[in-house]
Formats: sequence, C-alpha cells, structure tokens
Amino acid sequence: EGWGDASALVYSRTQRRAEELVERFKVKSAVARSAESAVENATLVVNATPVGLKDDTVPVSVHELAKDAAVLDLAYRLNETAFVKDARERGHRAQDGITMLVEQGALAFERWFGKQPDRDAMWNAIKALR
Repeated sequence: EGWGDASALVYSRTQRRAEELVERFKVKSAVARSAESAVENATLVVNATPVGLKDDTVPVSVHELAKDAAVLDLAYRLNETAFVKDARERGHRAQDGITMLVEQGALAFERWFGKQPDRDAMWNAIKALR
C-alpha cells in the first residue's frame, strides 16, 4: 500500500535468499539474474551488502547505473564508501548508511527512554568522526 506502481528487482548471490525477500515485498517484485541487470533501469539502487565496508570494492560498477538513478549504500565508513563516491562523481545522487544508522539509533533511544533524542547531537558526533 502507498507505493503505487513501484516495482523492485532483487539480486543476491544466493538465489533462494533473493526469492525469499521478493516474497515479502508488497509491491511488484522479481529476482534479477545479475547485479547488472538489477540496476539497469533502476531509479533507486540500494546496496544492502557488506561490500565496501573494509575496502574500495563496489557491489556493481556505477557505469551500469541508469543516468538518473539515485544510490543508497547501507554500508558506511568514516569517509564514505567507494560506491557512494563513484556514484557522485558520475552525477548521481548518493548517500551512505550513516543516515539510517542515526535514525535507527534515534528510534531505539525513543523506544527505550520514551523521549525524542537530540538528533543534532547525534549528527555532530558522527561529523566529529568523519
């Protein structure tokens, strides 16, 4: 509900994992045969793997991305992943997983303590590390 005519292509190195994830979607979805075919016409590319956490490997070459695709790399490092950097260099909107980390932390704080955390303080702590 609320996603209109959105669709998702899912790629995993393990076919069964991709199939299980597709079964959970409430939008039109399918399993892609390769990472390259999954991103070919995508408007949003989400990397939900650990690729790029420890080195500059990328889950798929940014040359494979559609011209107007945005990138969300759920992996995060102090100085951003190579995937995010490469995507920005080619003109794509790109963000790493730090936003998700901060928001998950904020929601957990709220759930545990029953009050809104100081997100500015959280962001300042992240910026101090970068």
